[in-house]
Amino acid sequence: MFLQHLGKFFRWRRGDVAETLAGPEKRRARFSCTLGKVRLLFASFLIAIGVLAFTGQARAGSVRVETRAGAVVGRGVDGAERWTIDHPGLRGGANNDLLVPVGPVTVGARTFYAVGADLLELDAEAGRILARRRLPARIDALATSDDSGKIHVTLGVASQYPPNAPDDRVEIEMAIDGAPPGRGYFMGHVTELWSALRDASRVVGSYDWENRPAPSAQFRDDAIAALEKQEKVDPTNPFLPAFRGYFLGLAGRADEAAHARAAAADLPAACFADLLRVSTVLEEDDAREAARRAFARGLDGFRASGVRSERVGAVLVQMVLLPPPRHAMARAIEAGDAARVDEMVDRAAALLPRAEAADAVFADFGAWLRTKGRADLAEKWEKRARVAATAPTPGMNRFGRDVDAVLPYFAGAVVATILAALVAGARASEKRRRAGRAPSFFASPRARDVLGVVLALALQGYLGFVMAARVSAIGLMAAA
Repeated sequence: MFLQHLGKFFRWRRGDVAETLAGPEKRRARFSCTLGKVRLLFASFLIAIGVLAFTGQARAGSVRVETRAGAVVGRGVDGAERWTIDHPGLRGGANNDLLVPVGPVTVGARTFYAVGADLLELDAEAGRILARRRLPARIDALATSDDSGKIHVTLGVASQYPPNAPDDRVEIEMAIDGAPPGRGYFMGHVTELWSALRDASRVVGSYDWENRPAPSAQFRDDAIAALEKQEKVDPTNPFLPAFRGYFLGLAGRADEAAHARAAAADLPAACFADLLRVSTVLEEDDAREAARRAFARGLDGFRASGVRSERVGAVLVQMVLLPPPRHAMARAIEAGDAARVDEMVDRAAALLPRAEAADAVFADFGAWLRTKGRADLAEKWEKRARVAATAPTPGMNRFGRDVDAVLPYFAGAVVATILAALVAGARASEKRRRAGRAPSFFASPRARDVLGVVLALALQGYLGFVMAARVSAIGLMAAA
């Protein structure tokens, strides 16, 4: 039909029919000609759409994704680089060299690769990370699965017993759109969980994030530009806008800094572990409202992942997911802002309410709040201390304090006993020598020798308890 009308259209242009038709027949012919033109235009439109769709598929399939040390690269059909996504934090080995990302692997029309414990989905055409999913262990290999909705993943799980043992290999079939397996972290190399943080830290070079010295204006501006560029290709990393907000604040661009920090807290594609940790980064920068939102989203994701926080007892989990904002806490303590200190410690209690030694930490924190005149807050922490005492490892911190006190005592007892034995043995040997007898292997202590041992033990007992107070204080500060 389309070809017939196309032929009529060209015949009308030649005027063949126009010369032979007249009256109504001519009007009908003109109408038929107009209808043919419309159909021709519509058919041309459909053909154009089909050509564009075909061209788009060809372009999408023409990008070849490759990995190299510290980066993922997309190449066109001519081999030229079309885009690059850098992962400067992917390092390891004796010399801390850049490592090669794992993959890529294609499942249907979707492309995946891995950095550390993170499985990243990639838009191969645009050169942009679409999603980040944190798995329970380092990803050593990726492969397609017989199930089109799954991906085959090889995990490298660290073996702690015996020490220096090779990592175990765990093969899993993981749904590409389902929840990550494991419900937590069972690997020993916890630094593999910090891929996003390490990438963002390394983007700005060798800046000292611990002490945060004032950078030069050139370094600051270069850092802002580098972080902004990386954000465009990795919208799953909340540390990038958080660090950019820090440098923008140093530049005096307060509004832009606030916007960047808000973007870090509200980043839709960020995983819950990164949101928890970025809340500490934001708190250190005094971006308190952004820190609250980031923590709330991270805590919701933590619980939604299947982890029951009241059953987690290892303090290491808290240090990995939610290290304390030490500088911000020190500033709040110095300013006497008990309410802000309470809010920061409250996050740790919400994440792990029954962690080991939490009962003693919460009780001591409540006592500190009472010294600041906040009995209302102190009561809250005293109640939490009673709840934390019901943990599977109750009284571990109290037991540790007792051990701290007893260890110096026994150490002193051992030294005193050895010295007393030497003195007694020397005296007995001298007495036997004067009598012309051979030395004996058995000591013959006198009453004053025994009294010396008792006095030495008593002195060591007193000094031991004094020393234990200092040792336990150090332990509490480390636990906090």
